[in-house]
Amino acid sequence: MDRYLATDVIEKVDRDDGYRIKVELLEDKVGQCDGFILDVGSNTAGECEYMVSRGYAIIATDINEHALSISQKRCAHFSRKAPVYVACDGIRLPFVTGSMACVVFNDSLHHVPDALASIKEAWRVLSPGGRILMFEPYAYDPWRRISEIRDYFKGTIETSFSERQIKRMLRESGFSLGEMSRPVLPPSRDKLAALSGYRRALRVGYFWARRSLPSVLGMVLCQATKPGTPNTARAESNIEGLLICPVSGAPLVRTDAGYASTAVDKPLLYPVLDGIPVLIADDALPLDAGLTTAQLALWHSKNLNVGSA
Repeated sequence: MDRYLATDVIEKVDRDDGYRIKVELLEDKVGQCDGFILDVGSNTAGECEYMVSRGYAIIATDINEHALSISQKRCAHFSRKAPVYVACDGIRLPFVTGSMACVVFNDSLHHVPDALASIKEAWRVLSPGGRILMFEPYAYDPWRRISEIRDYFKGTIETSFSERQIKRMLRESGFSLGEMSRPVLPPSRDKLAALSGYRRALRVGYFWARRSLPSVLGMVLCQATKPGTPNTARAESNIEGLLICPVSGAPLVRTDAGYASTAVDKPLLYPVLDGIPVLIADDALPLDAGLTTAQLALWHSKNLNVGSA
């Protein structure tokens, strides 16, 4: 954790060519975007921090709220503007339908247990004309296959995808397919430095092999669009009006005890970690858990206001 907290992402972009090429590629593919960009599976959100420094309105999400808090602490340490953070499940995105201009899966879709469900959720939260961007390891890359076998015996199940599988899931979800390419990026200098000598040599050698055979060994970079007329409204800094309960889809209101669902039939309370909403179904509590009578009265007042709006 100390290494992550001590890493200045902007400084890393300047000194690490591999990392710089990756983040600049992502920025180029996102292009001009005036609305919210939702990054699904951000982990410690380094690329999100870079995009914020470039003026984009980023919502960094991950199922691990502690990973997001590392990014939050790092931004505070280096006095940089942070992304908006929301801990959530990639297959139950707690955001209003049609509220995002772009959804990004940056090397993260293969971590999601149900990739198709996650892509369909991306389609739901995107505004008409909104775009999805995916940057994923290729299923038939031998290095990737070895990694998946290793992860299986470690108890972690990950599934990467072929171009055909990605296209099928996008079409099934309602997207219009756009660009698909097979970039080969140089390894990050920091990651190479953390490897032993022979593993470093293998990684560098494999990079040159990938450059020779990008159609087999390259990553998969894909863009697609949700049909419709784009929403030209700029993103606001406060996203609380866009948050919904991942279980019921009802709006959420902030209380001293957390984020409360306004669903009358199934009111739930979601915790907050260091100001980060943890909107994960398994972490929800019955609404009255930990709430005082005064807080409940305030919540019911807000609930009535939301219901009558």
